[in-house]
Amino acid sequence: MAKKIIGLLQPFDLKQNIYVYEDGNKIEIIETKVDNFTSEMLQLINKYKIEDIELAGPKKYTKGIGTKVQEEYIKNYSNNNLNIKYI
Repeated sequence: MAKKIIGLLQPFDLKQNIYVYEDGNKIEIIETKVDNFTSEMLQLINKYKIEDIELAGPKKYTKGIGTKVQEEYIKNYSNNNLNIKYI
């Protein structure tokens, strides 16, 4: 079962969407504030045991958010791999 998270980031929107997919089927959608994006992402990673994440949006903005997610993930789950792809 291939699971992944897709985050659609828009810099000027107050709310961001995070989608969880399993075998190409959407299984959960979370709408979150930018301030809570990292913690919501980590909760989904832990809940579904996901290692693959795709972040879509402006490259500089998504890389900044991706770096925050990666740093928090390493602090909490240092024994697992997290693959972030920027699209």
